[in-house]
Amino acid sequence: QYFNDEPHKFIHNCKHTYEVFNGQGELQLKTKKFNLACDTAGSAEYLKKGTGWYVEAIDTNGTRKNLG
Repeated sequence: QYFNDEPHKFIHNCKHTYEVFNGQGELQLKTKKFNLACDTAGSAEYLKKGTGWYVEAIDTNGTRKNLG
């Protein structure tokens, strides 16, 4: 019971790593630059006509948050 059986909460105020996934959940890009991740996912989503590309942020504990 080291963590009191509570899941880690996402830390918003630290440096994050960003991963871009395509619609099938396959990793396409891993970067530390937020703008690059969003631009890559946004342009791919626009060019591929809504195939479900999305970005996930990963904090220092390894907790993930889907940014859409």
